[in-house]
Amino acid sequence: MDSELDLPEPNWNRFQQPAAEPDAPDPRWNRFAGVKPETAWPRRLATVLTVVLLAPMAYAMPASAAPRKAPTVQKETPVKGGKVPVLPPLADPASKQAWKAPPKVTWPAAGAAELGGPAESAATLSAGFPVRLAPAAKGVAAAEAVPVKVELLETDLLGVAMRVSPGQGVTAAKASGKTRLEIDYSGFRYAFGGDYGARLRMVKLDECALDAKPAATCAAPRPV
Repeated sequence: MDSELDLPEPNWNRFQQPAAEPDAPDPRWNRFAGVKPETAWPRRLATVLTVVLLAPMAYAMPASAAPRKAPTVQKETPVKGGKVPVLPPLADPASKQAWKAPPKVTWPAAGAAELGGPAESAATLSAGFPVRLAPAAKGVAAAEAVPVKVELLETDLLGVAMRVSPGQGVTAAKASGKTRLEIDYSGFRYAFGGDYGARLRMVKLDECALDAKPAATCAAPRPV
């Protein structure tokens, strides 16, 4: 007997996977997911800073004063001038002392004189002998000084060479003392320049220095 029964459809595909749903985006990899809406303040602030930084670099027009009228000029009456007398130049006090020509130089001539004591010759002293006796000490007259003999020598030395020795009648005790002499150099004080007299010095020489060619062993000049 044929009969049809409504049987349930066998579930042959009970292991079949359900239909795949569409892939949803992973919010972890989306940095824009959940971001707040952007505000306009950063853009406005950037614009303001740009204007502030660029404003000083802009070319500024130079300021100019407003034009004004020229001031009025005071009119003055010109003054008539006259001739002024020219005074003669004043006399120059230094012109009297100025050298018009080189000064005359007179070196003392060779000779000898006895200074001090009875043997002193007045004729020799009056003939321009440049050496005189000077007081030996304060309060002692020149006449009381020890007599000496002074000889002016002719040599090739620069300056005046003279030999001083004890005078006549001077004992050995007095000869060991000191005698002061004065030398007049006014005749040759300008011999080598205007200040030659200020550069003069007195030195002591040995007899060998008077030779034309002094030996190497001759002592050097010693200041007196």
